[in-house]
Amino acid sequence: MNQNPEHYKAKVNLAIILEKEGQSKEAHGFYADALKAKPTEARIYHNLGINMKRAGHLDDALSYYRNAMDLEPDNSVFLYNTGVLYNIRNDYDDAVEVLEKSI
Repeated sequence: MNQNPEHYKAKVNLAIILEKEGQSKEAHGFYADALKAKPTEARIYHNLGINMKRAGHLDDALSYYRNAMDLEPDNSVFLYNTGVLYNIRNDYDDAVEVLEKSI
């Protein structure tokens, strides 16, 4: 059966709903499926970063944030959230550099 290439958007939105309901692990699965379908969609990487940050997996979160920024290097939301994560990790130099780019 052929899937509609736009179904990745439905998977992202289902993941967002699941996260709002406190089902982060289930949400991660939908994000991962969406990423397989659309590996060039920066928002999916960013959302996976948020998902991993909430789960306390800061290294994974940073990796996803970096992937999002590779695809959209001028996205101020991606830059800001990455800067906040660097701050949480006590990587202050990196936090300042990225946060200044977000302004």
